[in-house]
Amino acid sequence: MLDFVSRIARSGRARDWFDGENFSNLVNLVFSWAQMTQSDEEEWADNANAFVAQEADDSFSYSVRVAGFDLLGVLLERNTIPTIKAFQVAIEHVITQAQQQRESGSQDWYNIPCASTAALKANERML
Repeated sequence: MLDFVSRIARSGRARDWFDGENFSNLVNLVFSWAQMTQSDEEEWADNANAFVAQEADDSFSYSVRVAGFDLLGVLLERNTIPTIKAFQVAIEHVITQAQQQRESGSQDWYNIPCASTAALKANERML
């Protein structure tokens, strides 16, 4: 699905869709889908070098996480200002959600902020 949306964004079709609430929701979803999996957490807890190697630009194996980062990059290239505005709205949502989860005692409250930070880092040259 992320590849399909990337193709639409690259083509310039449905440009109006990539605006407003739809757009912020899409960015929120990408942040959510980019979360570490349980197996990632276990592997990285056992071997921090595995995390560093996996996050290096030249060693990405294709995954939902990588596809999401790529989609955000396409959106930044094609529609920079609205994408940055959508990032702002999404990050505000992520912070609020993380605070609520932390206050309720969730052990995984940090996952979405971590994923959103990774998504921004993956596209830092365009920000």
